[in-house]
Amino acid sequence: MTFVVTESSRTLSLLSSEIKAKRRESLEQITHDIDENLPNAKISEIEVYCSYIVPHVVTSFSDPVESHRERAVQIIFKLCDAIEDSSPLLPHLMPILVKRFTDKEFMEEAEEIRLFSLKLLLNMLRKIKKDPSFTPDYCLIIQSALADSYPDIKVICCDLLSELSTKFSAAFYRSAEPILKPLLKNITHQQHRVRVATVKAVGTVFAHCKGEFVDYTIVPLTQRLFDASIPVRKAVTNVVGDWLLNLMDRLKYQKENEDQLKDKIDFDAGVPPNYPTGQMRPNFGCREIIHRTASRILPGLCKDLSDWQDDTRKKASGLLPILLLHLENAVTQHTQVLISGISTGVGDGLQRTISTNAGGGTIYLLLMSPDRGVPNFYTLTKEVPSAPSANSRDGAPSSEATEALQVLKQLYLATRYVSCFVSPNVWWKLAYESARRCNETTSPTSLAGNLFMLANLISGASTQDLTSTAADKPDLPCFA
Repeated sequence: MTFVVTESSRTLSLLSSEIKAKRRESLEQITHDIDENLPNAKISEIEVYCSYIVPHVVTSFSDPVESHRERAVQIIFKLCDAIEDSSPLLPHLMPILVKRFTDKEFMEEAEEIRLFSLKLLLNMLRKIKKDPSFTPDYCLIIQSALADSYPDIKVICCDLLSELSTKFSAAFYRSAEPILKPLLKNITHQQHRVRVATVKAVGTVFAHCKGEFVDYTIVPLTQRLFDASIPVRKAVTNVVGDWLLNLMDRLKYQKENEDQLKDKIDFDAGVPPNYPTGQMRPNFGCREIIHRTASRILPGLCKDLSDWQDDTRKKASGLLPILLLHLENAVTQHTQVLISGISTGVGDGLQRTISTNAGGGTIYLLLMSPDRGVPNFYTLTKEVPSAPSANSRDGAPSSEATEALQVLKQLYLATRYVSCFVSPNVWWKLAYESARRCNETTSPTSLAGNLFMLANLISGASTQDLTSTAADKPDLPCFA
């Protein structure tokens, strides 16, 4: 035998001693034995060593002395690293770890030990060969640890979930439900690395759950598309894209509706006649998805156009023209929601531009008056240069007004796209309502917003289509 500490060694009996110094001495002897002999031991010898060392060492997981608990976890971690199959360790470790994470009376107080214990669980999970019987215990521990205030623990829990759901998907399928809500709570954590880890875990975990659970994630994931962190937004895009391609329910839906989709592809009417110049038409699959989900997306998106956060307003206004390009002629059925949301966003943007610049932003507003025809979307995404002071000599807008001007550009572009895609009869009704509001409003800001809206409606319209229906147009209100 390579190891010094044997099954009958006094060192093991000292682990249960009431004297703190003797327990510490015993743990030190075991640590020294492992450090000296583990590198040269055979796998079979290590497995025999674990069979009698582990049952004694795990009792120190509940030792009142923090350093003893930490050393005990380190010993098990080293042994787990050295073996090929961790399954024999689980019956000894899981009961005590479940108690240390879920039982308030025996809860582990030290953050570092909780973190290291979870790393031990992850290491063991990766080395389990074919034994899924401890999946419910893993789920109990993870469910409790997800609520931990320590960010590193939240991240390691996400790694555990991804590994567990992939390795033992059938057993996880039956035990996953209690974990889902605690996991989704971390998607709004203040640290972006926790949000990234959570989004990635959501992508893996929900792919191995009941299909109905995926619906729980739609709203939280949609909100993360407006996250200030680029890695978070990228993670959401990757997760949703993977779901669209690989989720079983998604593939089943496509198969059941294959004939209907085939008809739409075979009898596609082609690019709408007044399609915005210079824009590439999205592919059929993307257009179909947006057609089916627009009624759920647009109300919330239009509400975000006047959100109190700058980033949310900017992202929402940038997304709106892209959605309209996907909707094409289907824009008509969403006209009321769109025009109402755009009008509110324009009014909010004008108010921010004017009030923060003492008139300095007026020049920029005039320069935004539309030329005839629809500009390329990408030419309007360039940043307007901002000045360090709102009162500078060149009249450049403040940072808040700069953001508002960017939002206004996107909203005016969206208005033109609406004008491109709606039928002439609907266009005349929109023009009539816009002119009526211009005639009736008493607020200078509201008047400016409605005039800009009307100008962009006219700019995006097809002259030929409008003149062909001019005889049926409503009488526009006269205003001075």
